[in-house]
Amino acid sequence: MIKKRFVIKIDNSTRKLPFEGEPNSIIDLVADNKVKQRRIYGENGKVLKDIDTSNHNKPKFHPMGAHKHIYNHDNDCKPHGSIEDLTEEEINQNKDIIVEGVNHYYVKQL
Repeated sequence: MIKKRFVIKIDNSTRKLPFEGEPNSIIDLVADNKVKQRRIYGENGKVLKDIDTSNHNKPKFHPMGAHKHIYNHDNDCKPHGSIEDLTEEEINQNKDIIVEGVNHYYVKQL
């Protein structure tokens, strides 16, 4: 259960979120009064998941727009995880920053 929420604004000294945070918390990375990334921390204070609110101007690689990365701390080479689409539950849980048809699009599977 998430216990606290924090906001970090992008500036000259802060461009990304920390890999460890307060246990069971969320930190939003904000630029121009918009959440660019939401980082969710587990009970041990390590990152569980990132939710990115855009396609980073790379629609070829992020056709769904907003997406997630699930962290795997056992993978030292790439703990950040691959791009994954959000589930309906995740969209609902993050409806303050994810809006279907605005910054997230369901992609038909071939």
